[in-house]
Amino acid sequence: MNRDNYALFGILFVVIVLIGYALLSLVYSPLRNSSFSVDEIKQLPAQSTGTTNPGDVEITLTPYIGGKEVIIAAAFNTHSVDLSAFDIRQAAVLQYQTKVYSPTSASPLQGHHGSGEIIFKTDLLIKEDKEFTVTLTGIPLIQERKYSWRYLP
Repeated sequence: MNRDNYALFGILFVVIVLIGYALLSLVYSPLRNSSFSVDEIKQLPAQSTGTTNPGDVEITLTPYIGGKEVIIAAAFNTHSVDLSAFDIRQAAVLQYQTKVYSPTSASPLQGHHGSGEIIFKTDLLIKEDKEFTVTLTGIPLIQERKYSWRYLP
């Protein structure tokens, strides 16, 4: 094989890797089920509570705001708790101003490591300099976990 063939195979390899990465980012995007476009969203900083110590669950939430929809990318990690025992639709609420919202959908959990989305649809536009809070209850060791963010347009 000559030098030109090596270069051609190298370029082909890079193109295949880039296409694969692009497809994976579409499939695993926390916004894949959302009704808003990428131009309309704002990602806020991730927050974590808990640990992976025995009996505990580390939970990291990253909110994406778009109009009247809030999508929370959620990651759950533990080495000793069976996550399939928890229904996030029952455990999560979002409070914004004086209203409280339950999730319209949430990814099911299983095993010891899980990730997915918690989706809230609100009747208020979250576009003001106001704080909102997501509360998760009933997941060990912290029975009530509060995550608060201030949306700054």
